[in-house]
Amino acid sequence: MLTTSHDSLTISPNTTYLSFAAYTDKAGNLFYSLYDEYDSTIKIINIKSKVSKSVKVPFSNRIEVENPLKDYIIHNFDSIFLQHHYQISIIDTSGKIKYEYLINAPFSDTFPDTIRNSLGSLFSMYYNEISKELYLRQYSGKYYSWSKGYYSIPVEAVFKLRDSLFKDVAIYYPNKYQQNYYGDLNNVYHTVAGKNDIFSFEADENIYILNKENGKISKNSCKSTFDTSDVQPLSTKYKDDINKRIDHLTVSPCYLKILYDPYRKLYYRFFSAAVPLRNKNGTYNTHADKELYLMVLDNKFNLLKEYPLKNNEWYWSFITEKGLYLQRTLKGTVNQNTENGQQIIFDIFTFSLD
Repeated sequence: MLTTSHDSLTISPNTTYLSFAAYTDKAGNLFYSLYDEYDSTIKIINIKSKVSKSVKVPFSNRIEVENPLKDYIIHNFDSIFLQHHYQISIIDTSGKIKYEYLINAPFSDTFPDTIRNSLGSLFSMYYNEISKELYLRQYSGKYYSWSKGYYSIPVEAVFKLRDSLFKDVAIYYPNKYQQNYYGDLNNVYHTVAGKNDIFSFEADENIYILNKENGKISKNSCKSTFDTSDVQPLSTKYKDDINKRIDHLTVSPCYLKILYDPYRKLYYRFFSAAVPLRNKNGTYNTHADKELYLMVLDNKFNLLKEYPLKNNEWYWSFITEKGLYLQRTLKGTVNQNTENGQQIIFDIFTFSLD
């Protein structure tokens, strides 16, 4: 039997652009961090003591083009991994660059055939401390997303820090993406559970498990009970029609982010249910009218329970020993202004399998 308890965390970060991550040090102290894009600063805050420190994010002086930060990992306070669009670097909390490697051909006038680019909460970087390897999202820079070639390359790459070399990870888009075009339903999500990399694709109910020790891939069906219609392809003649593409997102079921909870040996997967463009009463739906659900799975990917999420966002979600943190939507927006600045509330869900 699955039971749940609830708590919340309120923060007032006083910043304009937020990118959340959680970090627990060796002493067990829990921190959350956020990236302020306009100040180019990572703020690290101790959740219990509220003591914070700011880390100025440096940029490579070898790159003259725009080079935004895409993702970061706080491995420890001496090793913060940064992935800008054109570089991978390691800094400490003083902002000193300890390692730097240029990626994605910053001095070329054309895109490289393969782009390595983690996408924040969509596909976060992962660092394996034992092997000294950094795992990143990769996608085609040669083919457009409506062509079959785009879906023919591995979706993940590993960067070997000892050798400063990239290597493909043998996990690909499912065959259905080779056969049909699914519009903007092409995001990939992943989480790490010990030796396994877990992958979820927006247009596919299945979950794909890559065993990094032996390279074998297995597949588990993991369909939401609220997924009552098969996702349909979109004709490539609409590839440049943004309205048709948004309509396609509206009427399509969509499997979103997946997270592994190592403290409870559970998986959390987010699902956005399809809605018709027009209701029986003559009113119309938009993408914003879709219902969001949280799927709770056991360690064998069996569906235990689903919860409707009326007041939460899935994007900035993370796991700590306390549970699953989901950002609360307030008055139709994620953030709410207060006298002291911007206020962010996370609902904390703690699940127990009796």
